[in-house]
Amino acid sequence: MKKLFLIASLLTAISCTHQNQKVTFDLSFKGESSNIGRGIGIDVAVFDDRTDKEFLGRKRFGDEKIVITSDQDLVPLLQKKIGSNLLQKGFSKGKDKSVEVRIETLEYMAKRNFFIGTSSGKASFKVIVINNKTKEKFSKNFALAVNGKHFIAPLESTDSNILNALVQEIVDDILKDESFLNNLSQ
Repeated sequence: MKKLFLIASLLTAISCTHQNQKVTFDLSFKGESSNIGRGIGIDVAVFDDRTDKEFLGRKRFGDEKIVITSDQDLVPLLQKKIGSNLLQKGFSKGKDKSVEVRIETLEYMAKRNFFIGTSSGKASFKVIVINNKTKEKFSKNFALAVNGKHFIAPLESTDSNILNALVQEIVDDILKDESFLNNLSQ
């Protein structure tokens, strides 16, 4: 009888009507204080080059598709976080160098299979440093992909955690990248 109840509960959970999801970004970058910036003045600007800035991904349950979006604008959030982290590294607010961070891709896809669900996410950002005195440019692309397996389907919290981790990790990679920091500090 317990097995029958468990199977019935499981099938009910699987077949429930699903609603579109909203993700909230909660990013925290633990910057290490240093003097690599030597007081060089920087201006940080973040741009979102995606065509649909609210759309983050889809989740499939058979024929049913759920859209995953966010009401948050990532641009001011990332601009503040990246700027404050670079100030901790010894840079100052100024116009010696301009830093452009361009969000090119941020996508998530999840689908339900019987017993095992899958999810995948990818992000790509481009960083451009412009020396405003010499007009020299440095650019570097950063990309990250994650894949996961879940019992039947990922939960809303799992979707949110994966999207947050994608953005968190790619920005951490940027802020720890030696070629980026060396170019910015010269």
